[in-house]
Amino acid sequence: MLREQSLKADLPWAERGAILTLLGSAERAFLLIERINAERQSVLRPAVIEKPVRPPEAAGGIAPVAVPS
Repeated sequence: MLREQSLKADLPWAERGAILTLLGSAERAFLLIERINAERQSVLRPAVIEKPVRPPEAAGGIAPVAVPS
């Protein structure tokens, strides 16, 4: 609808193009927001939150060391 209104508006073509570009960017942003929201809803949050996290030393990794000043 906004696309049609911007095409029918009495504006120079450069301004119409700028408006259409902004509308396209906004549409892509909203689609990305919807996709992220759908992905977040597909994960069971309690299962992720309750999973114990091992410290790096227990996992065989390296641990941060304090550097004397």
